Amino acid sequence: MSCCDKQKNVGELDSQRTALLVVDLQVKFGPMMQYWPQVIKAARQLIRAANILNLPIYVSEQKGWGSSAPELSLNSYTNINYVPKTQFSMLLPDVLESLKTRHPSVDTLIVCGVMTHCCVQSTVLTGLKHGYTVHLVGNAVSSPTMTDRQYAIDRMRQSGAFITTCEAVILGLLRDETNPKFYDIYTEPYETLVSDCSGLLSNKPEK
Repeated sequence: MSCCDKQKNVGELDSQRTALLVVDLQVKFGPMMQYWPQVIKAARQLIRAANILNLPIYVSEQKGWGSSAPELSLNSYTNINYVPKTQFSMLLPDVLESLKTRHPSVDTLIVCGVMTHCCVQSTVLTGLKHGYTVHLVGNAVSSPTMTDRQYAIDRMRQSGAFITTCEAVILGLLRDETNPKFYDIYTEPYETLVSDCSGLLSNKPEK
């Protein structure tokens, strides 16, 4: 067997095989989270791009923590699959069944949301356990403390998740500037689309 006979899974994205999971981006969590406005902006960009690219979109809401943040503009979309839950992982048995039966080609999950060390981590680990390739969007996840956030990201990386960014995901899904949906997504000046979450890299708390 030559070195080229078996391809390594390097996490290459394919819009025909990918779903977006948005974990608990709810109004009552906002005041607790580090860099909440930046995370919301990145998540909003992911949702908009996923909608344009016809990705399945699942949005979880932890019971008792209010509705999803209005800045996400979820009411603008008709294809959102809402997942009310009490357990930490949003990949409940019925969600896994939905993915399997309604979207059998999906083998890759993009994950964003809060809290990184709790519901996001549980969702990522469940996805990995069930054989999905998982991309964690590092500038679209947060926790009340930067310590919990960073160690959770390290834990998920150790378990096999790919750590990435909002724009890297979008460009990875588009693959080519000649993609007819490229300029449907990039309709605004570049600097207004890109979410500056550089503070998340410093591990210094916002507040």
